This record gives sequence, C-alpha cells and structure tokens, in this order.
Amino acid sequence: MSARLAVAVAISLGAAMAADQAEISYRECSGNYADGSQYANNLADLLSALPRRAASSSSTAGWFGTGTAGTASGLVMCYADCDAARCHDFLQKAADPAPGGGGLTAICPHSRNANLLECSSDGCLRVLRYAGAPFLGAADTSAAFSWQSSGDSDPIPAADVAGMSAARLRLLSLLAEKAAGHGQDQPPPRLATGSQAYAAAGAGGGSAPSQGVVYGLAQCTGDLAASECARCLAYLLAVASGDDGMGNATRGSVRGFSCYLRYQVNEPIDIGSSAAPSPQPTADQSGPAAAPWTGSTMTTRIAGLAAAASCVVLLAFGV
Repeated sequence: MSARLAVAVAISLGAAMAADQAEISYRECSGNYADGSQYANNLADLLSALPRRAASSSSTAGWFGTGTAGTASGLVMCYADCDAARCHDFLQKAADPAPGGGGLTAICPHSRNANLLECSSDGCLRVLRYAGAPFLGAADTSAAFSWQSSGDSDPIPAADVAGMSAARLRLLSLLAEKAAGHGQDQPPPRLATGSQAYAAAGAGGGSAPSQGVVYGLAQCTGDLAASECARCLAYLLAVASGDDGMGNATRGSVRGFSCYLRYQVNEPIDIGSSAAPSPQPTADQSGPAAAPWTGSTMTTRIAGLAAAASCVVLLAFGV
C-alpha cells in the first residue's frame, strides 16, 4: 500500500450533550462549472433523479442509486445502519441542485466534482458523489475518517483493551472479506455484519472474567465489483489498525467515500429495521423542507453530546 499522510484532529465535545445527535460532515470539491452551462443542466437532471432511484431501491442493505446525465455521473447512498428519517432528509438535500440553496451542492458551489459525506455518532452514514467524468465502479481511496467515542459508557478497561482490540480487528477483517464476496465476483449488496466474543474482566475488582462481544459492519457502495470493494475495505482496515486508528472506545468507525467499517462493544448494530424513505416530493407538494446542509470541509454539528464523549477524525490521504 502506498504511503499516506495522516493528520489526527481531536474534537472535544462539550457537556450536557447527547452523543447520538452529533453530525459529522466532510467534503471534497474540485473543478468548476458556470450557471446556465450544459453541465449545470446535466447536474440538475442527475441530482433530481438520484434520490428517486435510491428511495425506490431500498432494502435491508440501505438505499442506493446511480445515474448519468450527459457528462455528469453520480451516486447517492444511505448505508445499512441508516434509519429512514435521516435518509429521507439526506435524499431531499441531495435533490436540490441550486448552488446557493439549502441542498448538498451548496457545500461545493459550482464545483464540477464533489464527494460529500454525512454521518452521525450513532452510525447512519450517507454519501453523495458526482463528477464530470465517469467514476462509477472505481473505489475512492483518497481519504478515510476515523471516529471513536464511548458516549455515556466508560472506555474499555485497560485489562481488556488487548483482547477487545484483537477481537475487533479479527472481526472487521472477516467482515471485509465477506462483504467483498470472499474474492468471488458475487452480486451486491456488498454488506456483512457479525460479532466476535472476547474474554473481559469481571465487573468487580475480584470478579471472575466475563465475556465481551464486539459487533461489526463492513459495507461498500453498490456500484463496486468485488475486487474494488476488497481494495477499498483493505484501505480502511489499514487505517483502523494504525496507531491512531480506533483506540479503546466502545464504538467507532472508519468511513470513506466508497466503503465503511463500524464496530461497537456489547451492543448490536441496528441494520435494516426502518421502513424505506418515501419518494421525493415534487414542487407542487406541500410539506416541511429538509434542514439545510451546514457542513464544511471538516465540521461537527453538535445538537448534544455526553460530557465524557469525544470525536477523533483521522484524515488519511493517499499519496
């Protein structure tokens, strides 16, 4: 694997906040287009179609749609751990092509190419990508974002860190292999979930050892063949196993623009339990507007976080 430049940014999140409300956003924008240009029209057509396709193809593996319009290509996805309400909100914002509006394109105004990632501290990864050249089917390994938190829980006890870390890496490695089809070009979804037990110290100072369980998820965007999914997840695994990867927090993830790894300790990951988001409303339908995207190059939108929680974002850029 090529060398990477890694920059760790620790963001302490204040007291009296609820961890499951923290929103973390990341953008990657390049190129330009002019208002009224053919590309602007193509992009508007593409963005109006993508959310409808995602909403109509929902399953327990999430919501996913791709498309092309002229030279514009794009995809939108809510991963399998995303609930319908947040996915619906994201799809509404993805459908707004106005650079100065409240949609996702407002974060990359007049950008010909954009990778836009939105995620929550309790999971629910969402991604929108579009470009002026074909990219569907090729994994993006330009950046990875490592997030970890213990929320309202205490971090893993020092005596259990080695066992939990080994179980976590073993589990995520197995899930990455399974999500990629074990090297076979099986059809999507590129999704695997599972669990791995480990020996844990007892609750009291002299208590007998008990058992902890690491739950995990590995998933790729639905456009990737098995080999590209494997390449993407291998990249995230390298980040996860690095010195600044996941630490001893009770939950964490590594997120990329084309794939996703997530774990949490002693708490199953909720997958595919929500109903599909409703189709996108047309202009003549009434209803509350989606909350505007307020992300930035690297932003944490905080609606609340427990006093002990923290978020660590690891940016790993391919060289």
